[in-house]
Amino acid sequence: KIFAIDPLDKPICNQGTRWIDNVGLSKNLTINYTGKKNFKDLLELDWKGMIERKEINPERILVFIDDHLHAYERTKGVFAHGLKHVIIEDNYKLGEGATPKDKESTPKQYFWGRQYTQKGQWLFDAIKTYAEFPPIVPPIMAKTNKHPRKKAGGFMVASDDNRDIVPPMLRPDLEEKDLQL
Repeated sequence: KIFAIDPLDKPICNQGTRWIDNVGLSKNLTINYTGKKNFKDLLELDWKGMIERKEINPERILVFIDDHLHAYERTKGVFAHGLKHVIIEDNYKLGEGATPKDKESTPKQYFWGRQYTQKGQWLFDAIKTYAEFPPIVPPIMAKTNKHPRKKAGGFMVASDDNRDIVPPMLRPDLEEKDLQL
C-alpha cells in the first residue's frame, strides 16, 4: 500500500499536479490523506490497528519522510508504532536546512552535534543500519544552474566541499564522459 500524506490541497514547488500512481501496480493500493478534508498526519494514522488487522506488516513497511518537520521526533514516533524501516530524505549538516526544524533534527546533526548527545545516542541504539545515499552530481554543478532557486533555498551549493558526505556518483566537473548522461 502507498499512503500519500500531504496537508495541502495543491502541490508545492511548481509541481503542477501531485504525483499519484493511477496506472501502475499501486493503482488500487494508494490511500490518499491529502488536502484539508482528508488529512491525517503520519503519526495519527491507526498503525497499531492496521497491524492488528493484518492490513500491513511492520516488517515490510517503508516510511519515507520528506516533510521538513522534526525528523528525529517523526522517526521516534514511527518506531513507537512498531514500524522499523525509515528513510529521511533531508539529512542536513549541523545548522543547515530549509526550515527551522531541518536545522535541528536530522540524523546527521544528532550523530555529530554535541548538543544532541542524548538524542544521538537514542538514535544510534534504535537503528540497525544507517546509510547516506550519495548525491548524483557534486555541488559544483549547481554553479551552472540557470533556474531560479526555491524560496527555501537550493540545497546544492557550489561552494560545498563535500567533505562530510559520500562522494557523488557522477563527476561531470572532472570526467567529460559523465557530462553525456
